[in-house]
Amino acid sequence: MKVRLRIYLGIGILIISVFLAYWQWDPGQVKLDRNDYFQQNGLWLGHGWIGGEDWFTKYAKKTADFDAAHLAAMSRKVSDLKIRYLFPHLCPANAMGVIPGIDQRKLVQLKAEFKQALILPWIGGSTESTVDVASAQWNDGFVDSIRELLRNESIDGIHLNIEPMTSGDEHFLVLLRRIKAIKGNKILSLAAYPPPTIFHPHPSVHWDLTYYGKISLIVD
Repeated sequence: MKVRLRIYLGIGILIISVFLAYWQWDPGQVKLDRNDYFQQNGLWLGHGWIGGEDWFTKYAKKTADFDAAHLAAMSRKVSDLKIRYLFPHLCPANAMGVIPGIDQRKLVQLKAEFKQALILPWIGGSTESTVDVASAQWNDGFVDSIRELLRNESIDGIHLNIEPMTSGDEHFLVLLRRIKAIKGNKILSLAAYPPPTIFHPHPSVHWDLTYYGKISLIVD
């Protein structure tokens, strides 16, 4: 009985210790004390903010939910966050690598409302459905589609998100280099995976430091 009581007592002390340690832990404090971080905030926007009419028809969405009045309200709400980058969604590219179309009127409204922000459409897709970075044909279609997208004066670059993407994939590096070669002075932003941990080592959703190094030489 005494042994069991000691076990329960030990477990209780351990639980309380972990709770107190977590309560005292404040990982964001260093960044919150540095004002220079606040000029780099980003804002993800849903597809409808620049999406073409085809998307609204396909998914039975209401265009009124993404009109100028809603955009102005959103702008007022986030003005104190000093947003620098806007990532309006345009994923996924189709099986030929072609990016969905945009509504130019909405894009111009977005640019006018967020005058100081840079607009980087969120493009890419899933390697488990329409994306095939090992296919020369898919890559050609994707790069051509990006080239056309970047000709738009209201767009400041692209934000690429292809997932899952296995650490060390050389085809992905080739694709990134091709995009870099055509982007000119516009931005190539990338959604990156965190490094692996002992609790979650899977390379399909974690990049090792060597791969990070290679990618960092290519993207902005």
